[in-house]
Amino acid sequence: MSKRANKHNYDFENKKAKRRKYEVKHERSCGAIVFREIDNELRVLLVQHSASHWSFPKGHVECGETDCETAIREVKEETGIDIEIISDFSRASTYSPYPGAQKTVTFFIGEYLGGSLRPQLEEVQRVAWLKPEDSMKYLVFDRDREIFSDALQEIAYKGNPNSESKED
Repeated sequence: MSKRANKHNYDFENKKAKRRKYEVKHERSCGAIVFREIDNELRVLLVQHSASHWSFPKGHVECGETDCETAIREVKEETGIDIEIISDFSRASTYSPYPGAQKTVTFFIGEYLGGSLRPQLEEVQRVAWLKPEDSMKYLVFDRDREIFSDALQEIAYKGNPNSESKED
């Protein structure tokens, strides 16, 4: 009989381990959908994450940070550029990145202030300014596409992000 078993041979340690197995770890991240004009055309910033999918820059909230501060810091760390949050727009995506975890990512709308694109290679493979129409093709997650569509509506984008762009 184990040290923690009682007279009915109940194994408390095994019970605790089973309970831990079903506990869900909650994670919080924030990021930004960053816009700028290049040659009088709207562009959006996308990053190719190490897992190979394309999305918007984002990362974990650090102790003492607001969500907007996290988004601004993460964009700078992952892409090398400075932004400002330009509206009250806020959309969340919740998913399970791995078994036993639930992650909520809150996205804001950011505007480019300055800096040169350079990927933080520990976090992302590539960074790019893309036309909205092209960006929609790269986003693999439905919720990312929904949030991006909402952001385009928020900034009153007049194009059709679901159509393919034509090369000039």
